[in-house]
Amino acid sequence: MANNSFQVKLPPMTVYHLVLSETDLTVYPYITDLKITPAIGYSDGNAQFTVSATITDSDNDMRPPTIDLSSVGGSATTPLVRNGDKYSITYTVPANTASGLKTFEISAVDAAGHGVKSNVSYRVIRDLPLPISGTVMPSGQVKANDSMTRLTRLQVRS
Repeated sequence: MANNSFQVKLPPMTVYHLVLSETDLTVYPYITDLKITPAIGYSDGNAQFTVSATITDSDNDMRPPTIDLSSVGGSATTPLVRNGDKYSITYTVPANTASGLKTFEISAVDAAGHGVKSNVSYRVIRDLPLPISGTVMPSGQVKANDSMTRLTRLQVRS
């Protein structure tokens, strides 16, 4: 199928009945090249991600597409910014957002009610302080033990 047309070769002496209806997918909005970058970040209030996609509608009556950012404190109907057939949004993950895999649904609907939805995911990592315990040595050094490095030496200056 090229340029929204196709060719059917029918054998001789055969009867075929072809029905093309409005359920033809060319009248529906269509999402391609959906991506999120980066796909992982901390919930420190500084991490950002950008969701981008190409969204088209052959009968050109599409309403502005939206993304559901409610799982990271945003609106469930955040509009995407348009640049031709490209749509995108950059979002800052709020501080203290719960860690885990967050799925965002992108929706596009046209005036006739034809719609399409697609999902993209982002992993939030909660930046938690590591508990550190240690001993002050007579030399003034601190011998610290933590779960990541096991034995860390720090110089304490007064």
